[in-house]
Amino acid sequence: YEVDVLTIDGTPVADTTSVTFTNVVADHTIDVTFVALPPVTHTITATGGANGTINPPGTIVVTEGDNQVFTITPDAGYEMALTVDGIATTSSSTFAFMNVTTDHTIDVTFSLIPPVTHTITATAGGNGSITPSGAVVVTDGNDQTFTITPAVGYEVDVLTIDGTPVADTTS
Repeated sequence: YEVDVLTIDGTPVADTTSVTFTNVVADHTIDVTFVALPPVTHTITATGGANGTINPPGTIVVTEGDNQVFTITPDAGYEMALTVDGIATTSSSTFAFMNVTTDHTIDVTFSLIPPVTHTITATAGGNGSITPSGAVVVTDGNDQTFTITPAVGYEVDVLTIDGTPVADTTS
């Protein structure tokens, strides 16, 4: 609180926190009323990149001592990176500033989730080939066909998949 109105003998006087009556020879009145100070507030600046949202976005005014929660939602197929007050932090779908006593920033960026891949190593001995050959990268859940071609006058002797012999085939 602070002094709102100070009157001495019915006359308003300038704001002060101390009044002295000197050489008092008559009756006097002193009256003071108080008003609440405006609350102390802080700002939290929330920014988010494309391919997701942060809610609430923009500049948020928070009363000192209060909490502010942000909800972060990446679009399908995207992941997030979260920075709070310039420091990278563990990403989660919510972030809360508790007992706010200073200004803050929260920034989230979204990036495409890289696909999970697997490598199939395909090799053929002499007198034939396998196509494709070498280290073949396949995205998780996709199919990959290999064509096995013996040289003229030869046939497949042994075909192994993950070290286990399988029935003869050319595909």
